[in-house]
Amino acid sequence: MLRFKEFLAEMFLLEGKIDDLKAQNPSLHREIDAYADADPSPTKKFVPWLVSQHKKGNVTPNHPDLHAVLGNYDRYKNIHGIKDHASKTFQEIGATIMPLIGTGSTKAEIADQGHVKIHDSGNIQAYHVANKEASQKFYGGGPKAGPTNTTWCVSARSDRCRYEESPYGKLYTIHVKGDPDSPYAVHPGHEDRETGSITNRHNDGDREIDNELKTNPKIARLKPAIDAIRKHYEPIKKQHEAFVHRLANDHDLTKDEIDHAMNDEKYQRHLLKNPHSHIAMATLNHSDADNETTWNVVGNKNPQVAMAALNHPKADYGTIQRAAQHQDPQVAMAALNHPKADYRTTWNAAQHQDPQVAMAALNHPKADYRTTWRAAQHRDPQVAMAALNHPEADYETTWNAAQHRDPQVALAALNHPEADSRTTWNAAQHQDPKVALAALNHPKADYETTRYAAQHADPQVQAKAQELLDKFK
Repeated sequence: MLRFKEFLAEMFLLEGKIDDLKAQNPSLHREIDAYADADPSPTKKFVPWLVSQHKKGNVTPNHPDLHAVLGNYDRYKNIHGIKDHASKTFQEIGATIMPLIGTGSTKAEIADQGHVKIHDSGNIQAYHVANKEASQKFYGGGPKAGPTNTTWCVSARSDRCRYEESPYGKLYTIHVKGDPDSPYAVHPGHEDRETGSITNRHNDGDREIDNELKTNPKIARLKPAIDAIRKHYEPIKKQHEAFVHRLANDHDLTKDEIDHAMNDEKYQRHLLKNPHSHIAMATLNHSDADNETTWNVVGNKNPQVAMAALNHPKADYGTIQRAAQHQDPQVAMAALNHPKADYRTTWNAAQHQDPQVAMAALNHPKADYRTTWRAAQHRDPQVAMAALNHPEADYETTWNAAQHRDPQVALAALNHPEADSRTTWNAAQHQDPKVALAALNHPKADYETTRYAAQHADPQVQAKAQELLDKFK
């Protein structure tokens, strides 16, 4: 036990630590005091970490799990071998600690602790279903049905359980005494519903909450419970949004944050948007990297990173196709030379800004009519001419080439054996009067061709078109 003098000395040191933090963060005095009050450790060891997490948007003093996480950290880190908190985000610590609270730890205890009542107005009660175990125990269907016997996929007692997967997010429930449709599943953060979703015990569709509040009397009576759910969810939502923003934008992600995101579908897709090369390489080298990873990383602006994605063993046809669009010509060329390159690869490469890449696409053995009509749109006249001279060139190729800004390409399109009325009416709109007149004189010129030509800026084209229009009458 500390002697009184030692106790005073320790308190003096603690006050000095808090004062230092306040001096470093003059706009956060109130928050630092709140975190110090919430920190149960005698040395206030969590406060500097909490302030750092607060500045990154990962936690606030009113976070619903703050006291529970801090109050139970020391107990469960020893039992479950959790690493030092300073190397992790608040979300990661919370995701580990919260399901363990009250456990020794059996699955049933975890489930009981994860079923938290947040609203009670007598006949109507609302719960936060904080973990998969609680969702399966209290709401799971199947042969060993839970007490409510729902058919919700987020509560399935199998490996198909979609608890917290996209697009659902956090699960809440509402129980109504005497209501055969109770309980109701509420997902305030449902990604496909602007105001969240609600469905009944029978899983009768994930309906928009606000629409149901306006049009469904049975749901309208649940508004106080829904309001309580939204209030409880708001800090969780902000925490989630801050973490998502960090994953998609920040350059200083930790290995633990990357691991956490790569292991969670709802976070992985945001991490894979991160533009920083070293983050992209970390995801590519992760043990959970798959074709979704390679598809995202191959779009990175850094050619070396894109090449690494292209050469990854999990790279599939989609990755190769996307690489063919890369702004770096070497990456696009490597895509064309990849053994998995197909007509979609050549189709993408045919519009590459580098004419050499587009030419290589046309000369590729997998190039077909889709490649030629795409190449016919290329701004380089030589590429467009090569498309017209390709053996796979068809009426769509001539139709696109007839719009080319180079008059020689447009005239070549009109003289192509595959040129038809669609080619002529496109050429009739060409800004060069010679092309428009050639379209009018084409044997396949029809009423549409003359109608378009009649709107041309050149008087000579207009006169010729009007002469032909009079013959159509």
